[in-house]
Amino acid sequence: MTGLVAFTILAAAPVASTVVLPPPPAPPPVTVVTESRSIERSSDQPLTTFDVTITAGRESLWSDSVRLGQTGVNYTQSLRQADEICPGRPRASDEAYRYVENSRQLNFSLSRRGSREADIYAVNVRWQRPVSACDGGGNRGVSVDQQIEIAPGQTVRLNGDAGLAISLTRRPR
Repeated sequence: MTGLVAFTILAAAPVASTVVLPPPPAPPPVTVVTESRSIERSSDQPLTTFDVTITAGRESLWSDSVRLGQTGVNYTQSLRQADEICPGRPRASDEAYRYVENSRQLNFSLSRRGSREADIYAVNVRWQRPVSACDGGGNRGVSVDQQIEIAPGQTVRLNGDAGLAISLTRRPR
């Protein structure tokens, strides 16, 4: 929006009468022009939805829907807790066992590979679980890092070690 500003400069000479200035002219009417256009860049990716289920044997680790756009999808869940007390072992009052924790962690990522029209995706799943303190403690982990080709409406199942299984269903557009 533009406006006109009028200035009147008076000479610094003694004047016997008061000068009244006329009001400034009204600004011209404002016209707002809105332009809408769609710009398609080669890096734009169509929105793709997947239904994901991750299991380990009969245990469900995670299941949900994810939307994949230009950037990839990342999901992490983590649990840190005090370790269980084992029969015949010192209790938490013993300094050596006071700070022992076990942890579970699940990481999932999915990203598009190749061109916009390609149906190729990179899947990465890492599952870490604790070893019982009664068995010496620590953690064990397994991962799947794989590229898949999956068309709309198709389901792909990936199997890893230790019973880890990933099911991905790509929803139709």
